[in-house]
Amino acid sequence: MVVRRLSVALALLCGLAASRLPAPTRLVVPALGVAALLYPRLKQLPGTKTAILPIIWTWAAVALPFNDGSWLGWRALLHPVTPPLLLLISAGCLLCDLKDEAGDRIAGVRSLPAMLGGATTVRVAVALACAAAGLALLEHRTAIAVSAAALGMATLSPTLLATDAAGPLLIDVILTLPGILISARVV
Repeated sequence: MVVRRLSVALALLCGLAASRLPAPTRLVVPALGVAALLYPRLKQLPGTKTAILPIIWTWAAVALPFNDGSWLGWRALLHPVTPPLLLLISAGCLLCDLKDEAGDRIAGVRSLPAMLGGATTVRVAVALACAAAGLALLEHRTAIAVSAAALGMATLSPTLLATDAAGPLLIDVILTLPGILISARVV
């Protein structure tokens, strides 16, 4: 009962925040909701967990805070921060999939860990994090470069990353680092 009330309160708070967006950009919110509702079915398709999920997360991360009044916030995707952020989020999503490797294989979900194994997934995630850091530095996005470095260092402990709760939580904390560093005016 408490969880239901909290969920309703948070939904109302999200609705209030969304109401402050320009009307065309506001359409991002239900589009993201539909994507969330369809995710259990979509993840069965090859590439969804590897490519489509990071694109949706990146879209939300740039379209909502950098709203420009474009329909569904599409112009925000042209922001210079988008490519390094997409690479960083892609690396994080791959690392979050490590905990699902065995379950995805059994369920027939064609995630990268299920198809190629955890070690290969970690190598791909490190390459994406390095590419994110390099591109972020070229774009003078120091906070993203710091987060990419932290994500790369986290891959030194793939067993921790594959832990059901601790791994994804650590990755989520690392992915919030850019926002924290920028808000704190560290970078």
